[in-house]
Amino acid sequence: MDMARLHRSLLPGIALISILAGIFLWLAGCDAGSLPAAAPSQTPSAFDSATPAAPNATVVVPPSAAPSATTLSIPTVAATPLPTAAAIPTPTPAGHSFTGLLAFVSDRFDHPEIYLFDLDRNEIIQWSSDTSAKRNPVWAPDGRTLAYSALRDGSWQIYKKSISGGKETRLTSAPGDNYEPAWSPDGKSIAFTSNRDGREQVYWMDAEGRAPRDVSKSGASDFQPAWSPDGKLLAFSTNRDGNWEIYLMSPDGSILRNLTRSYAGEWSPAWSPDGSRLAFVSDRNGHPAVWVMALSGAEPAQSLAPSPGADWGPSWSPDGQSIAFTSKRDGNFELYAVGADGSNLRRLTTDPGDDIQPIWRWEPGKLPAVRVPALLTNTASVKLDEGPKLTTMWHFDDNARLDGMRSSALQALGQNESAYPTSNGLVFGFEPGDLYQQIYVRDQSWMSIAAMYFYEPQYVRDPIEEFLRRQYTDNQPIRPQATFYPGDGAISGLFSPEITYDKHTTTSDEEANLIRAAYIYWSLSGDRDWLKKDINGQSVIVRLNRAMEWVLKLRIDKSTSLVWRAHTTDWGDVKSEKTGSPTEWGPNDAVTASIFDQAMVYQALLNLAAMNQAAGNRAETDRYQNAANDLKGQVEKYLWQPTKGFYRTHLHLTPLEHKGFDEDSIVSIVNALMVYTGLSDRTGPLDKLEEATKAIGAIKPGLSLYPPYPNGVFAYIQMAEGAYQNGGLWDWWGGTQITAEFEHGLRTRAIKHLYQVADDWLKHPRDIYEWQSARTGFNRGSDNYGGSVATMTEAVIRGLYGIKLETQNVSISPRLGEHNGWVRANIPASGIY
Repeated sequence: MDMARLHRSLLPGIALISILAGIFLWLAGCDAGSLPAAAPSQTPSAFDSATPAAPNATVVVPPSAAPSATTLSIPTVAATPLPTAAAIPTPTPAGHSFTGLLAFVSDRFDHPEIYLFDLDRNEIIQWSSDTSAKRNPVWAPDGRTLAYSALRDGSWQIYKKSISGGKETRLTSAPGDNYEPAWSPDGKSIAFTSNRDGREQVYWMDAEGRAPRDVSKSGASDFQPAWSPDGKLLAFSTNRDGNWEIYLMSPDGSILRNLTRSYAGEWSPAWSPDGSRLAFVSDRNGHPAVWVMALSGAEPAQSLAPSPGADWGPSWSPDGQSIAFTSKRDGNFELYAVGADGSNLRRLTTDPGDDIQPIWRWEPGKLPAVRVPALLTNTASVKLDEGPKLTTMWHFDDNARLDGMRSSALQALGQNESAYPTSNGLVFGFEPGDLYQQIYVRDQSWMSIAAMYFYEPQYVRDPIEEFLRRQYTDNQPIRPQATFYPGDGAISGLFSPEITYDKHTTTSDEEANLIRAAYIYWSLSGDRDWLKKDINGQSVIVRLNRAMEWVLKLRIDKSTSLVWRAHTTDWGDVKSEKTGSPTEWGPNDAVTASIFDQAMVYQALLNLAAMNQAAGNRAETDRYQNAANDLKGQVEKYLWQPTKGFYRTHLHLTPLEHKGFDEDSIVSIVNALMVYTGLSDRTGPLDKLEEATKAIGAIKPGLSLYPPYPNGVFAYIQMAEGAYQNGGLWDWWGGTQITAEFEHGLRTRAIKHLYQVADDWLKHPRDIYEWQSARTGFNRGSDNYGGSVATMTEAVIRGLYGIKLETQNVSISPRLGEHNGWVRANIPASGIY
């Protein structure tokens, strides 16, 4: 736990007493028979799954010789310090009621708990306090009770409790997770999301948790229910049409209507108090943002507070004049409010923790009697909204589930946005997924593929420049206070506000991935002068050359002229020995030449040659082009297996005998990467990957190894047979496999594989995982995994539709076959469209 947060958590609870006193006075004056409208449900968030501690990031040493429900008490914690006067915007103008009481979720003291924010007093207190994560708070119509979901005993369940304290009541039970409660306006029922039957569906029950039943009953994913203010309708999010839409239904589910009808994705519906408007989240502009639409259809939907990043979870103020939401636009998740007309944007919280899921309390007696228009009876055909023209979007006529992959990708990228404070200002970029709190050079490189189609350039450019600022010199240890020195030109594997620099020495692809990311930015941004930009006294191109020289001087095996690494799987970073930490290479550990490093370094050499040519560096251009050609010849000599028809996972460069299995019979997913990068033009390895996928019964492509290494080969339990990098199923690499199939004449197989991924994502559209069990399809690792959504986005744009952009040149080779579809591809950084 952060020590500053720990210190704050031990302060006396003076502010809690103050705010609760105000609540008690308000309760005393309430008319018990007056019920307000229900509050809306919430958006997906960084806390949609339990968030464990970040992985140990400082674990690398470089080579030296060679290269059940709980009753809660009212917490006694102090008010969270609020922003300074200079950081808080000016007072709200008349007509925008940034007043009243907000409930929200924050991890500012440790894990996600529920907080109350008295906007009139400008005070925040922690309302819930135990060891379980919380999310999705929602006010009861009487304003006296909160329902919420909590993670206990391995599952999310719904609870309710009076805001003044007392006993907590559990409303749902396993099997499955139950979350996103929405109270009906009469207070008698609670709608909620449940995955008890294997996928998300909308249920409702009475307010005491009795008689739950499935009311949406679809074969897709239905989630985020929200009651209309008159209790006659439920709005909810669904991907039953392939992409994400907001539907309306009668409370018993008998009548349905697609409300948003868009090729983009829409979710998180929130009714205005008078029932005339709906706030929601839409990715029609290329990333999740808050929009408002008039339910009468009299005027087009409006984007409220556009930003370069993602916004989430709208909630209306009681008077309908303002909307609270969550945004990462200033670095981490904070609460914001804006007028319902898009004016007067205001940041409400400032804390190092993440503040999410605001929900405004609608006070009894202050709402007019309303009746929502008869929306279900309006069944007129409406042309699907294609969104703004300068936004990357696609549609595939024969399988709209491919459309929905776009929203899953943008949802995951939006959750992974980061903005780290540095001496050079905020550095924007992406963390790999919910389980990671650092920017990793490998993950950032691959996420750049998709980011260039949707994000402003700083999300790709900033991390490249920051990694170059932290580039190693000869006298720089692997991490601060360490005694090992990787050598001049090396690149850190990651950085964050807490971690200055650190290198994973089991691998040899960190420099190559940074060069790859730089090439993606340079070739697509139109920023011709960027290679000359000064980074701490040296230009970008000089520093990129230094990074490659480190590889060529310190990571090339002299006997084979191949790039070396530790004994990992193929692309993995976990070594076989149990010495040091999993990603440390030690002088007594095995050394191999992996096809992954050869493929990544080969691509980086070609990328670097192109950038040096543009910079006028003829000698370096020739050097790196020749090095790429030489490496390709050595790969064919040492790693190609003509009798087996695929490339060996790696060649042992130091003696190591495996007993009981033939290591060279293991087919690795990196065979697809060999084809993807152009290091090989053979399609036979792709056939072998398909045979392996069928042999193990995997539900889609991306099988990392088959057969996996037997138990005991790797010392670490996470590398057991069939787990993680040792035989897990990875969309990250499945996407490169599909793209390689499309580009090498295997269109029918590639489309089948895209269908398989789309079908799987349909089951959990808001949780795209790091990896899955190949035999069972069970989800593992981090959700919102950026590498997965990035390469699948590329598989659609570059693979299926054949759009390839390089150094300002556009080639289009659609591979639809007998299918129909359309695509728009736009690069915000350059305006290429």
